[in-house]
Amino acid sequence: MSKKAYVSTTKGTEKRQEMEKEEEEEEEEEEEEEEEEEGSSSNVTPVLFDPILSVKYTPVSIFNMSEETTSFPPQQVTEYVASRVTIFDSHEINDDLTQLIWSQLSQVLKYFPTWVRTKYNHEVNGMLDLFLQQQSILTQHSNFVQLMFQLKYADASVGSSYKLTGFVLTRVLADYIKQKSDEISIYLRAQHRAAYLTYKYLDIALDMFKIVNFVVFLNKGVYYTLLERCFQLKLVSRTRAPRSIEYEYLSRELLYQSLTELLVALMPLLQSPLLVRKLTHWFSTKQSELCTEKEVPVLNLYSKCNGCTQFPWQPYHIECKHVYCYYCLVTNCKLSDDKYECCICSHVSDTIHCFARLSLEST
Repeated sequence: MSKKAYVSTTKGTEKRQEMEKEEEEEEEEEEEEEEEEEGSSSNVTPVLFDPILSVKYTPVSIFNMSEETTSFPPQQVTEYVASRVTIFDSHEINDDLTQLIWSQLSQVLKYFPTWVRTKYNHEVNGMLDLFLQQQSILTQHSNFVQLMFQLKYADASVGSSYKLTGFVLTRVLADYIKQKSDEISIYLRAQHRAAYLTYKYLDIALDMFKIVNFVVFLNKGVYYTLLERCFQLKLVSRTRAPRSIEYEYLSRELLYQSLTELLVALMPLLQSPLLVRKLTHWFSTKQSELCTEKEVPVLNLYSKCNGCTQFPWQPYHIECKHVYCYYCLVTNCKLSDDKYECCICSHVSDTIHCFARLSLEST
């Protein structure tokens, strides 16, 4: 290998090494610039604008959240118009639920003295109603049944909590006065005649307003009660999906009720004692002795009624050898065609006969 060729190869390797160093330096500079850009971008949080909510907020990554990160804005729940059937059912079921809770509380109060239960019955009921309203309407803007129906009182204005508080207190006080209406009427009638007439006319006017409000509710479906209309509290639905009402249970209950009414109507027409007696004669192991001839039974101090197995009170017979009380004879032996059949010997007679007054004395 010549000297010139050796020199050329060494120069080529040096140039190649220099080029590799320059490339490594450029890559390091690019990495440093990228790190600086990431650090500067992490310090500055972008501000975004939501055109739907008209609110500015800063996005927060779920992988880099800390206690000092900016919280999201409160989400607005969409409210929909509630149907009249749902509002009506919620109020009716809430009344039934209140009665159920009160009945269970009455089982607890029965161990208290009687004078406590009779004197403070309405006060305890009012306190129970106030407690239920406080746990439901004042905290969640709907009672327990309305929560199941996805309903709530819609009022986002300032001071809505005071309005709900006034609504609850007025409702509890109105129910308490309604329960005490009889006592109030008796007191006013005895003490103040004019106040009694005023109270009476106000009660009548209030009932008329309730009827008018209910008719308006059936037409427009906004305020179910008069108190809700006075406080401008309307129920709205949290979901748009309509209620899926199943009529299987209702149809089954209607069928059972119809069959019950049919049986109640047919039972008086059926001669149940006669039917039982016939079945007893058919399936009995020993045949009863049939009486075909008319005879007068013997009445003495040891005689017993064949219906109640006691000494016959007002003894009667139907010309067979068995004695009955008048009540037992009419109840157990009378047929639908005004005839009488003995329960023992199946003797049939058109009339009943009483014993002579001297028959028992002679024996």
